[in-house]
Amino acid sequence: MRVFVEGCRSDRVANEQKHMASLLRKFQVDWSEVNVIGGFNDPPTKTTMDDFQQLVSPFRDGGGAQRGFVSDEELQSLRLKTNRYLRTSELLQQHSRDSDLVVVTMPIPRRSATPAALYLSWLEMLSRNLPPTMLVRGNGTSVLSYFD
Repeated sequence: MRVFVEGCRSDRVANEQKHMASLLRKFQVDWSEVNVIGGFNDPPTKTTMDDFQQLVSPFRDGGGAQRGFVSDEELQSLRLKTNRYLRTSELLQQHSRDSDLVVVTMPIPRRSATPAALYLSWLEMLSRNLPPTMLVRGNGTSVLSYFD
């Protein structure tokens, strides 16, 4: 199993790799590779942006404020988050296209701030053109313990 972790700073990649490997060993997870990847905050490509715009266009409300649809204001206010998910989608394509199974932590939507159509579009973009993909999400409660 290959494990990919988001890296925060390029000067800490080795430390992050060691930390994740240690954590996987503590939980007795059999892994072959731990990869720390950066670039999550880079802008997505024009092709990915165009694909997203095409996907979300049927769900645009055109200023009518229809429940569940996406307004221009919502798209603008969630632009950075959308770009991050689109970039994550590109990185998944780059690193996991030939995998047998891809497991991804789902983004957590804010019920009052994220329209359903936009959230589902993010999920579609994350899993589009990938092998079987399992989207997982917890409830924020820690359920694992280990003893040193």
